[in-house]
Amino acid sequence: MTADEQRDLLGLITGQDIPATLVDVLYGCRKAHASHGDFVSFHEGWAYLLEEVDELWDEVKQKEPSPDLIYAEAIDVAVVALRVALR
Repeated sequence: MTADEQRDLLGLITGQDIPATLVDVLYGCRKAHASHGDFVSFHEGWAYLLEEVDELWDEVKQKEPSPDLIYAEAIDVAVVALRVALR
């Protein structure tokens, strides 16, 4: 993907602080790797991903979901997905 294509994609998400969100994901990856190391297998990564998605879904289903908690859970999902992709 070219730099112009990347800018076009980022332009699709207006009003969002993309760099700060990506920093949160990358920081989460570093923290998780330091604490837990690599996934032993893709199956382990999948299990962690399902757990994080379930936690996000639990918050989304709340009568009055907290945007801050949804953000934190969505970051956790992104962290695990990135760790699986990079395994």
